[in-house]
Amino acid sequence: MNIKLVQSGGFGLQQLTLCMSSKQNQKSKFRSTSVWKKFRSRLKSERKVDYITQKKLLSGWNLHHCDLDESHYTDLSNEENYVCLNKMMHSVVHDLYRYYVKDETVIDRLLEILQRMKEINEK
Repeated sequence: MNIKLVQSGGFGLQQLTLCMSSKQNQKSKFRSTSVWKKFRSRLKSERKVDYITQKKLLSGWNLHHCDLDESHYTDLSNEENYVCLNKMMHSVVHDLYRYYVKDETVIDRLLEILQRMKEINEK
């Protein structure tokens, strides 16, 4: 996403204008097609819960693409490449993935912190 800073008015006010890249625009356009909407709806009705938390899918849930290659974005042939996630878990997955691809031990450290928290708070 491109961000443009625009000067406007005589009072030195500035406005941020967000412009989607053409690839993001193409993704958004694909997500508005009936093919995508039917695919997404069917997977929700079959899977019913967030893959990670196993909690009911909430309003605003995401059908996460595990294959991040943009040229495969519209390929719905392998349902295993898609995971139902609630909004927060979807963000967590993307945030952690950025670190995980560079250092897989990030998961070990995360697990260590979670385990430590569990032990402290079970007392």
